[in-house]
Amino acid sequence: MPISACGDQYPLDHWRRVRKIIERAINIANMRPQLVWEKAETDIIQAKILQNIYENDVVVCDVSALNPNVMLEAGLRLSTKKPTVIITDEVVKPPFDISTIAYIPYQHNLEFNATDEFVGKLVARLSEVHKAFLKKTYKSFVENYRFETVTPVTVAVTSEQFVLDRLESVSLSIERLTREVSSLSSQSNSRPPFKNVSGNYFTLQPNKFHSAVEVDAMVSADRHSRFISLNARLSESLADRFKKDVRKTDIATVAVIEKEDDDRYRFLVRIRENETEESISSTRHFLTSVLNSYEQQYLRSMSSEG
Repeated sequence: MPISACGDQYPLDHWRRVRKIIERAINIANMRPQLVWEKAETDIIQAKILQNIYENDVVVCDVSALNPNVMLEAGLRLSTKKPTVIITDEVVKPPFDISTIAYIPYQHNLEFNATDEFVGKLVARLSEVHKAFLKKTYKSFVENYRFETVTPVTVAVTSEQFVLDRLESVSLSIERLTREVSSLSSQSNSRPPFKNVSGNYFTLQPNKFHSAVEVDAMVSADRHSRFISLNARLSESLADRFKKDVRKTDIATVAVIEKEDDDRYRFLVRIRENETEESISSTRHFLTSVLNSYEQQYLRSMSSEG
């Protein structure tokens, strides 16, 4: 319990009366009452409190008023495997973390008859948990939870297996670098990215594609918005599906589709105004991934037909 007043509802005299009631119950249970900060072996109060919390056979903890120091001490005690008896006046409901523990309530006004009933319950609980602890049958709060740790182990492998694993890792790294170089080469061979421009939205007309000159003319008329240029080999149906995917991003729309060859498309994607560089970069990454998946789908279909 606190050692000082906790607002008007819990004056210091209230805690003194509660202390006497608890000490009476402890004496009836044939135990010796001792405050958590009392210990003759040391003069440092924090050391006294910690030693009593961890060493005493049974601890009674009054969580009324939810005093921070008391709640900390209760948590420390509950981390041990020794009995803890929680009591409260129920003016403030105990927090969820300890609400599953069976606590003993008492009346805040310490009415005589109700207090006598509380003392009887506390005596019975003290005797019960102490006997169970001595018989090693007491199950503490912390023992209701299971904690597992992982222990590092050493795995022996043959030299041949080690070499094969390393070769596979190197092979994967080379494949990744090859894809990156191929992507950079493809970008360098394509037209440079469009300038930051703005203007009207442009829509795809069925069976009509725009030339590079027409695209550049449209972009020149659009002087405040930003565009993303993307290239891929696709079927016409996949190109149209990609246009719908762009709309789903909510910050972009296909302004122009330029058909460079029978199955080569160049998409001019218009970014909505006032978008951040982060959102634009995220959208570019998403659209590139979608477009690459459609291109792979198209190339597989062409391969199977061949």
